[in-house]
Amino acid sequence: MRLGGHRLALLAALVVVAIVVLARAPGRSDRRAPDGPWSSDPTVPRDVVLIVLDTLRADHLKMYGYARDTAPHLAAFARQAVKYRHAIAPGTWTVPSHATMFTGLWPSVHGAERTEGERVTARPMRPEVRTLAEVLGESGFHPAAFVGNWTFVTPSLGFGRGFRELFDGAVSHPPALAGAFAGWLPPRDDRLFVFVNFLDPHEPFEPPPPLDDLFPRKHAELGTWITRAIYADKRPVTKELVEHFTSQYDGEIVFVDRSLAALFDALKRAGRWDDALVVVTSDHGELFGEHGLGGHVLMPFEPLVHVPLLVKYPHGRRGGELVERRVSTRALFGEILGAAGVAQPPGVDAPRLDEPHDVWVEHVSEKGVRQRAGYDGTLKIFQYVEPAGERLEVFDLATDPGEERPLAEQGGDAARALRERLAAFATLPRPVNSQAAPPVDPVREAQLKHLGYVR
Repeated sequence: MRLGGHRLALLAALVVVAIVVLARAPGRSDRRAPDGPWSSDPTVPRDVVLIVLDTLRADHLKMYGYARDTAPHLAAFARQAVKYRHAIAPGTWTVPSHATMFTGLWPSVHGAERTEGERVTARPMRPEVRTLAEVLGESGFHPAAFVGNWTFVTPSLGFGRGFRELFDGAVSHPPALAGAFAGWLPPRDDRLFVFVNFLDPHEPFEPPPPLDDLFPRKHAELGTWITRAIYADKRPVTKELVEHFTSQYDGEIVFVDRSLAALFDALKRAGRWDDALVVVTSDHGELFGEHGLGGHVLMPFEPLVHVPLLVKYPHGRRGGELVERRVSTRALFGEILGAAGVAQPPGVDAPRLDEPHDVWVEHVSEKGVRQRAGYDGTLKIFQYVEPAGERLEVFDLATDPGEERPLAEQGGDAARALRERLAAFATLPRPVNSQAAPPVDPVREAQLKHLGYVR
């Protein structure tokens, strides 16, 4: 974690890289692993790399229409990948979204959701649920994970299942993570599944100099936590507040984009780029004053659930293709296993990205209210379920992208099919997750405070 600020973290990153370099035996070369059974079919990836940039909303990238060029290296990657313009995360924060990508199951099915009545605690995934690392590990892959957000992407919530190697804590700083990955990668003879979680651009927003002044309208007196400014300090959501935190958030994107480029370079140097399936996405976005709110773990508004999704297939296949149809990042489970030629575990039927599928978001509020959102064309439906009953709202994103004016009569005839699909989804039988949330000890509490979850 960056408890001591970027200077201390940068020193730690240099130490990590130095240790990695010294540990590599003299004369070892970054040799190419021998050909395997996948080589007879150039569409089947030799390696799979799943990269999640924590808290990155799609509309802060130039390739998604943003004015600022916050991620030039990611944009270069996109030219070799399929870009999904309307990818939706299945949750509004780290735990449920990651668990869905790992399992192909909706949050209410895998069970890794917020504990009702609590702000930041979550139950682990149900123990019988199989993860990507477990399934791929049993199919000849070597699963390894480099985790920046070790506060929530943690073994205590089930995220360590199936990984033979798990690097966390010391790699929370992006350069440290990229350096550790580069040192670990070559030379290897095994087929890899690597999960990489960059913590940035997660709060606190403190890009290192000179990136903190790269974009205008910085107001240092407002600090580095938008959640603290709005909720603890009770600051009004002014133009100056939004501009300040947006400038610092955008600087963080530039910062992590550079470490992402280093990770790509490491794969290329190791001769593992052309044959690899490489996915870059996010677990959720961030609110910067929309609806008077800041941060995440909130209602599934578009800035929280519309995330980037880029998929590079082996040998540049489909490179530069744009997919306009709305997709769920839940489909990554089916896409990765399908591309690798691996069957899904019994009881799981996650679609592939290019198969038509419903797109849902599930969320449990701080007060224990279950919220769902779903889509049909430009229509978006919200469902709120609490002891007092159910409430539905329908918005037309084409005419109301800010989700501020619900349509009369729950969308009327135009939204009838969407309401029926939502009712069917909401009434599906779901297993009960009776596991308790892991305890919040002093160390974990310090982590939560640093990330803005505990005020």
